[in-house]
Amino acid sequence: MKENRSNKEIEEIFYNCKKVLRILKVFFEYGDEPLTMYRIEKYAAVYDSAPVIQRLLKLGIIIKVDENPNQYILNLNNTIVKKLKRFLRDVNYIS
Repeated sequence: MKENRSNKEIEEIFYNCKKVLRILKVFFEYGDEPLTMYRIEKYAAVYDSAPVIQRLLKLGIIIKVDENPNQYILNLNNTIVKKLKRFLRDVNYIS
């Protein structure tokens, strides 16, 4: 994942949410490809993503699609996800 100036500015604005932003970015970049916790942490360059994943599941932002290992995808039918995607594109955090 290429880091640019805009990414750093957005992460600075949402400083306490940096981990969430990076995880969401991975989900947006990989679209409907199921992701394991390991891949999420590797691609987002974060550790201990479990609390964030659980919160995103509870909010309906992501969906668990498989178990053993657990795999997740972005819930593209969720209105908040659509608005987040538009916002993150508008500020050039995602492409």
